[in-house]
Amino acid sequence: MLTAAHCFEPGDGGDAFQYRTEGGIVREGVEVWRHPRYNGNNEKRGGYDAALVRLDGPVSDGGPPPLLWAGDIAVGQRIVFVGYGNRGLASTGEQPVFDEPDANKTAGENTIDEVTDATRQDRDDDDSGNWMSVTLRRPSEGAGRLDGLLGSGDSGGSAWMRRDGAWYVVGVNVSGTGVTYGEQSFFLRLAGIRPWLSGLLPGLRFSP
Repeated sequence: MLTAAHCFEPGDGGDAFQYRTEGGIVREGVEVWRHPRYNGNNEKRGGYDAALVRLDGPVSDGGPPPLLWAGDIAVGQRIVFVGYGNRGLASTGEQPVFDEPDANKTAGENTIDEVTDATRQDRDDDDSGNWMSVTLRRPSEGAGRLDGLLGSGDSGGSAWMRRDGAWYVVGVNVSGTGVTYGEQSFFLRLAGIRPWLSGLLPGLRFSP
């Protein structure tokens, strides 16, 4: 299972959480691998904020494995992001009234306005890239009716795009500057962590 590394405290193993499948089956985490380039600093290393968890059994109730996109992402591309975090209104922020019922998985969408390539900068004060961002604009600025941002607790969820009639996972939800108009959300790109994922799971299939 792919998620965000910052969901785990330093020293946590895969058993720090239980993992519930789409059909309600509870799995235990056996082992967790964090991307070696992530150092806990999402301002500089958010593009590598990735963790892979090995579960104690298969997941067979979530549908076919999703397609993984490792190609370029262009500014202007629409993405859809999914998570279980807090909800609210763009004008006033997060509000508990929108968090019912429990396990309230929700999707939002937005337009990518910045994309960075992966770099080899490993100093703590250098941005190592491999992220993309969206900004929540007002309807008067061209925002769509379903445009949104990540909320608190959405970290580790998936970001998707539709291309040629198919849906692809393109990234992982990692961070944001806030939850109201003018704020931004950030996602790591699968493209930049493909070598690491393939090293752990040689059978993974990417496109292109």
